[in-house]
Amino acid sequence: MSRRVFIKSALTGAAGSVLPESSTAGPAATAPTALSLTEAAQLVRHKKISPVDLTQACLDRIERLNPRLNAFITLTAESALASARIGKQRSAATAGRARCTAFRSP
Repeated sequence: MSRRVFIKSALTGAAGSVLPESSTAGPAATAPTALSLTEAAQLVRHKKISPVDLTQACLDRIERLNPRLNAFITLTAESALASARIGKQRSAATAGRARCTAFRSP
């Protein structure tokens, strides 16, 4: 697995424990680690997953795979989770127009 593939997977999805895998079609049925950013944003927008849960799952995946891949030099988990909490608050304030803010760089 290349670093590019790892980073894409880590940032577009979350740990499999967040949403159970299912055999039905659609973004909600796919393991979060396999979701595109568009699909993840849809799930957040439709409140199928919270930005905090999605971010935490990404961080869990990074923690699990980074020792082997060494793709990240510095991981700012606290900052990512804080941004996700802000995104969750914005989502509640602007129902139907949720933005993915968990992955913005400082």
